[in-house]
Amino acid sequence: MSHIPSEALSESPLAPAGALPLVELRGVSKRFVKALDSSMRIANLFGAGMREEIVRAVDHVDLAIRAREVVGLVGESGCGKSTLGRLAVGLLPLSAGERLWQGKPLGSLAPAAAREQQLKMQMIFQDPYAALNPRMRVVDIVGEAPVVHGLITTRQQVEYVGLQLNRVGLDPTLMRRFPHQFSGGQRARIGIARSLAVKPEFLVCDESVAALDVSCFIVTKGIAPLEEFRHECEKRAVPLFSTPAMSSTAITRTTYFLEETMAPRITMHAGLIDVFGIGVLLLGDSGIGKSECALDLVYRGHRLIADDMVVIKRHPNDVLLGYTSDLLRQHMELRGIGIIDIRDLFGIASTRDVKPVDLVVKLEKWVEGTEYDRLGIVRGPGGTGLKGVAPSNIFKSKDDKWVVIAANADNVFRRLCEAMGQPELVDDDRFSTHLARGENQEELEGIVSEWAGARDAHEIDQVLNEAGVICGPIYTIEEIL
Repeated sequence: MSHIPSEALSESPLAPAGALPLVELRGVSKRFVKALDSSMRIANLFGAGMREEIVRAVDHVDLAIRAREVVGLVGESGCGKSTLGRLAVGLLPLSAGERLWQGKPLGSLAPAAAREQQLKMQMIFQDPYAALNPRMRVVDIVGEAPVVHGLITTRQQVEYVGLQLNRVGLDPTLMRRFPHQFSGGQRARIGIARSLAVKPEFLVCDESVAALDVSCFIVTKGIAPLEEFRHECEKRAVPLFSTPAMSSTAITRTTYFLEETMAPRITMHAGLIDVFGIGVLLLGDSGIGKSECALDLVYRGHRLIADDMVVIKRHPNDVLLGYTSDLLRQHMELRGIGIIDIRDLFGIASTRDVKPVDLVVKLEKWVEGTEYDRLGIVRGPGGTGLKGVAPSNIFKSKDDKWVVIAANADNVFRRLCEAMGQPELVDDDRFSTHLARGENQEELEGIVSEWAGARDAHEIDQVLNEAGVICGPIYTIEEIL
């Protein structure tokens, strides 16, 4: 049993965990230098002591983005978000660091290869008007790059531009106009169409939707909109809503509706039960007995949320909520019996529609002779601890402090041995398996105690954290007593 990770809904199944990042920035920095002009250099000759002004817009940034992954960059105004985006696509030279595309450095490419590579990386700019050439028509702004790079022919340009404008919600008949003849939101759509027209593999969106036209208008308190206002909304195809609710009520309800509707979700073949107020998600292969376990829990007085199909949504603050599907509701299918209605059998209190997912239980088929590595809770001399290294996992350091070290799993125990400088312990028959470590626990405790006793507590904490071993907190003897 383990707590479900909130990242489970954010990982794309289309991007393998071991794949190289599509774009990677290593130690990237950008400094803007204001050089001294002639008068300043002359003043320095007389001892003015004036220096060049250096602005560190981006300083030693590491970033890796996989294919099909969406990364949001958040920060205060002026903190360097736009500059980092321009560095990522190569619009600004790096002051330090390097850019990589699928693990290959971009700085060493030949001019022809660099030009071909640059086409795969595009940017949608924050200011749509400044990003468009005011002397060019939309058909040329959007269609010039695809023609130049051989994606389409000149004869295909008009049709291709029309498709791109349709894609961003613009009327293709407007392609002969100049940028100044469009509204700010329409110019933003033109900029998006231009970036998408060359079929990029990596796209940087610098507040790309900030300048779009208004999505809708909501008039509250039952006030009738002015006729002129209604006419303008119809002319610009902007939805207009009216509600008798107060403004604060309308905002709250609309926000809740959008959060509920737009929340990331996933449908899992599992069961979800409310056990003493804890949402327990039952996982396992088909036929292993998830429905039978769920039915037994309901029989014992617990509540069914969903069986066979659980819809999990990630709400704000990384809260995972499990829902029943509209198709199944309170029904359950049992092998050899058929479909049963839990609410009719056990009453209305035996089911509920939604529950936060707090715990995951994965059912596995028992195989005789197989060693199962699990995390068990035991009570040792120093209190409750994790079994596997020492009865309480508490070790005394050189400076008379106590450090908690948890290394139960095989991979974590391997990292602990490497951190202690004794990797040979991993292959030692006394400690090579979880069961063996349990049988020789006192001997293993003595080895770890000897290593910890020769080091300060903070040194132990630093070494183990770098090795990926859970360590801490650090107590004094007085705190333990």
